[in-house]
Amino acid sequence: MQASKRAAGMRTYLSSSLGCITVIRRSRAHFRFAGTSGLTRLLRVCSGAGMAALACAVVSLLVGAAGAYAAPVHAHGSPATPAAASGSRSGGSAVRGNAGTRGTRAVISAGHRTGIALNGALAPRSSAARPQTAIGPTLYAAGISCPSTTLCVAVINGGVSYSRSVPLGYAWTAPVTIDPAGNLGAVSCTSNTFCAAVDAAGNAFTYNGSSWTEQGPITTSGFVALSCASPSFCVATDEQNFAWMFNGTSWSQSAGMLQGTPRGYNPILSVSCATAAFCMAVDAGGQAIEYSAGVWSPAEAVGNGILNAVSCASPSYCVAVESSGSAIIFDGTTWSAPTAIDPYGLTTVACAAPWSCVAGDPRGNLLRFDGTWSAPVQLAASSAEGFLAISCPSRTVCAAMTFDSSNKSLYLYAIMVAPPRSGYWEVASDGGLFAFGNATFSGSMGGRHLNAPIVAMVAAPSGTGYWEVASDGGLFTFGNASFYGSMGGRHLNAPIVGMAATPGGKGYWEVASDGGLFSFGNATFYGSMGGRHLNAPIVGIAATPDGKGYWEVASDGGLFSFGNATFYGSMGGRRLNAPIVAMVAAPSGTGYWEVASDGGLFTFGNATFFGSMGGKHLNAPVVGMTATPTGGGYLEVASDGGLFNFGNAKFYGSTGGNVLNKPIVGMATS
Repeated sequence: MQASKRAAGMRTYLSSSLGCITVIRRSRAHFRFAGTSGLTRLLRVCSGAGMAALACAVVSLLVGAAGAYAAPVHAHGSPATPAAASGSRSGGSAVRGNAGTRGTRAVISAGHRTGIALNGALAPRSSAARPQTAIGPTLYAAGISCPSTTLCVAVINGGVSYSRSVPLGYAWTAPVTIDPAGNLGAVSCTSNTFCAAVDAAGNAFTYNGSSWTEQGPITTSGFVALSCASPSFCVATDEQNFAWMFNGTSWSQSAGMLQGTPRGYNPILSVSCATAAFCMAVDAGGQAIEYSAGVWSPAEAVGNGILNAVSCASPSYCVAVESSGSAIIFDGTTWSAPTAIDPYGLTTVACAAPWSCVAGDPRGNLLRFDGTWSAPVQLAASSAEGFLAISCPSRTVCAAMTFDSSNKSLYLYAIMVAPPRSGYWEVASDGGLFAFGNATFSGSMGGRHLNAPIVAMVAAPSGTGYWEVASDGGLFTFGNASFYGSMGGRHLNAPIVGMAATPGGKGYWEVASDGGLFSFGNATFYGSMGGRHLNAPIVGIAATPDGKGYWEVASDGGLFSFGNATFYGSMGGRRLNAPIVAMVAAPSGTGYWEVASDGGLFTFGNATFFGSMGGKHLNAPVVGMTATPTGGGYLEVASDGGLFNFGNAKFYGSTGGNVLNKPIVGMATS
């Protein structure tokens, strides 16, 4: 390992291959900035298997006065695990802070029903952690919610604290008690100017960016879990398993109890709302209850035991974690079988995006998921510590809360997570495939006999595999992409021109130039243009984020929507300088892009225009495009492999200028 000084008297140990977390302890008697005499001893330098899942972070520990804390328990009294908050935009205590380059951990010492907030969660190293006011003699519940990389809010017992987004490093604002009579147990923020919190007495509170307003009592039963999708949509569950909905002004009770039907009554422990039309709740009996289009579904048995937390990055992607140490993934239609990932159990999880999650356990370990789960990485200083809540406002920044039963202290962390995979592939008509950035090459049809040319490729949702599809419908899988059938060897009225995969990667569609569509695996057929009159041939397809609909696009820009895909307009009937060659759906599902062979790009719905190659000189025609996971950028690829990036899409190289055996026909991002 190499050491590099970032501030006087402090070293950060780095490893180019593994990643590490350096933990520094300060004495009780001295609370000073990093690099002063308050820094007393280095506890450990972490390395080894599993550490590559987390980027190097420096975590400063402040050991404060021991309080009379009891071991954390569930809101319903189960002593097995601490109360867990769901992930990004989900219920639980929250921490507020600014983005930067490193993490911090601060102790909350003795006091009563107050919380703290962090300014500069990942600020420059010249800043330091500081001692904070205590939160009370008994820890009933705690949680964390970060709506952005510049703000986190934390609530513990009966209080909450917050701070404006100013670059003050690790300084936390003074605690602000907003609920003297109750015990705040959950908070959810959707922006820097909106948060909601609920307590064990049935009260609710909202935050407007500067002050808190009490609303309540809402129910005579104490609230347990909370999640907000927007300032006008929140869901809170109470101790009787009733759901309460917030419309931006008032709370009302949802019809029916959310108690499990297969296994009887079990307390709801966590809820996560990805949109105002989709939420997922989980309970202590291993059951999940889905809220979709205004209706709560019957409870479905999906786990083997207590489901402590759930986090939904989209309506087609949720992760739930069990006290037994298993994780379960929802793909918009079905839940996977529980996968054991941590022998110590799991308490909390946060997903910043599909296939990008962080989970915590009762022993102070974190696990990173980016298609595969990392080994548990011990972040806390003591094995007695457990993660109560995690919130990840981005795929590289998280905030977490732990409780250390050995010294009865609560700690807050700001965590820098290893960047997710960012790269892309280009595929040629002979099946040759070229990987750039950290996209993984898992094989290709290049150099193999093909009955028909490759016309498109699609990445598996995990980013560690892909499909290639040929014009005769033949389909080839690589990496962890699975084969569910194809039109290869079957009669086709028109050649296949594109494909799209379901959100969980357990199915896909192939589309032909006459609009005919063929579904495989868990992909559902919602209709097609097959057998209908077309002014121009179909050239591509895109699926909605939940996989319950899709669009077909024609070379004249005409667009046809099926299932829950919404029509936001198209270039059909308008003059085009060059034909449309592909389309991409916005990650939100409420917009899309159409791209032409001259690089001209057209946006519809909430898809944003960041520029294009339209009107610029091209050595070869554009043949495809792909968008970044956030929808903040996109790439256009030409048949000679030349690649053009716009918005927040990054350029990692291309085959442009290289000799190719066959032209490029498409691309996909990892």
